[in-house]
Amino acid sequence: MRLHIRHGLIGYWFLPALLLHMGMADSHATTLKYIKFNDLIRNASEIVLAKVTECRSYWDSENHGIWTDYQIHIIQSFKRNFGGLKTLVVRQRGGTIREQSVSQVVIGNVEMERGDTVLLFLAAIDSSVYRSLGMFQGIFHVKEENDRRIVFRPRTSANLKRNDADIEEMDQKLMNGPVDYQEISEKIKTVLSISNKDMNPLK
Repeated sequence: MRLHIRHGLIGYWFLPALLLHMGMADSHATTLKYIKFNDLIRNASEIVLAKVTECRSYWDSENHGIWTDYQIHIIQSFKRNFGGLKTLVVRQRGGTIREQSVSQVVIGNVEMERGDTVLLFLAAIDSSVYRSLGMFQGIFHVKEENDRRIVFRPRTSANLKRNDADIEEMDQKLMNGPVDYQEISEKIKTVLSISNKDMNPLK
């Protein structure tokens, strides 16, 4: 038997049914402000193509919620030269603790799995731990198809609040389906070059 409890924007699943006192709240749809692709590039503290190597879910210190740490191996970095550093931790609210058969679902986040290749737009929590920018908006899946990499957005039940008049070409392409990684890579480099010139006009 599975029991789904709504706690604000969070769903808890228990197998078998186990009821914890969590203070129930009325459920409602999650709406996030849409972040344009160019703004993801400009606002991210780090942009990396990476492979997920480890996933660890755990309760917070008060046992009120679950967090998941994803260890990622950096394949390519667009904003920073990490030198000898090859791994980062991406932290996200929600996840599954298999030993206790309990999951916490946060609408607007998407789970990654070990072995996934992802393009991440990250914001720093501290020097070695990051979160995805705009929740699921900062996570793109990358797949190999016909000897090329393609990039696509993960599926989510969250709603996005956006002004269609502001949608740019790359945003439209990503809405319509997968985009070639090389095209995405060139777009990132172009926007970063423009941004760097804006910040450093003498260079």
